Amino acid sequence: MGICFLIIVLLAIIFLGLGVNSLKNIYPFLIWILIISIVSATGIFIKSPITFVLVLIGTIIVSFIFYSQNNKLPNSINIFFLKSIHLLRIPMEFILYNLWINKLVPREMTFEGLNFDLYFAISTIFILIVGLIWKDFYKSNIFRFWNFLGICFLLNVLIIGIISSPLPLQLIAHKNPNLAVLHFPYSLLPAVVVPVIILAHILSLRNYLKR
Repeated sequence: MGICFLIIVLLAIIFLGLGVNSLKNIYPFLIWILIISIVSATGIFIKSPITFVLVLIGTIIVSFIFYSQNNKLPNSINIFFLKSIHLLRIPMEFILYNLWINKLVPREMTFEGLNFDLYFAISTIFILIVGLIWKDFYKSNIFRFWNFLGICFLLNVLIIGIISSPLPLQLIAHKNPNLAVLHFPYSLLPAVVVPVIILAHILSLRNYLKR
């Protein structure tokens, strides 16, 4: 399961690079992946969960650096690859489900709980099809609403993940907390996968607003 997760992480980064038509611009995330992988492999997050807060702060900084590098004209955006990133949310949901079975995440983080992201991810298939049929679809308010909805769905999962983690902010799932993010490679979920998906939405919205 860990290998499947790493493949998803790699594909998400590649799609993001192709989405901004510059694979070289993904180097901040590649460096970040290396740092988080080494640190989490040492087991420091398991020994001291509070240190994971630094990962969340670092993730915001890395995301800001990437966005600043790619704050260009709309024609630098490849919508197809940015939307393809959201297809990766489908297998990710089944990985979360498997982690729940192994008691590494709470039920609330899966599609059997309070996580509805799987349904949004499936809608990506229809969005891509409509985009091929309707030439101006990516300029429409429907597409803009879809992106806003996607961000809301993802933030929902992110908040659940945070308040169910063994941190001072934990409010739920005390019997079965979110332990997966403290282990390699799943520490890359909030550190890389989540920000990449949010960036894909933001870049698509920026592309819409600049037209």
